[in-house]
Amino acid sequence: MAYDWIEYFYLAQELSGMTPDGKVTVEAKERTAISRAYYTAFCKARNFLREKEAFSPKEKVHEAVRNQFVNSNSKTKQKIGENLKRLCTSRNKADYWDIWSVNLSAERSAAFLFTKEIISALSSLNSSSL
Repeated sequence: MAYDWIEYFYLAQELSGMTPDGKVTVEAKERTAISRAYYTAFCKARNFLREKEAFSPKEKVHEAVRNQFVNSNSKTKQKIGENLKRLCTSRNKADYWDIWSVNLSAERSAAFLFTKEIISALSSLNSSSL
């Protein structure tokens, strides 16, 4: 069955403290969790590059951030880039696919794991560059 996109609105209402017009489903929450996990990791990675490498692309920022990490000589940075790619794939599914053909809960768990790994690696890089 195709995802009913109105569920995002219901969740938005709930998150803002309003009483939702309809039922907030687990699927809406899982999709949103995946999307927010990606943006957490992406923004932390982007800001790291801005602060440490004077990085400021004008277009295709998501791709540029991933590529900056993937194409690094540092294994830690390469791993960050690979995890960002994985997270972006999950986020795109969560935000655009009408039908989810895999275990959504498992996808969310993986997204959380990748996000934690990225945050940890960025923290490690920040500590080593002091």
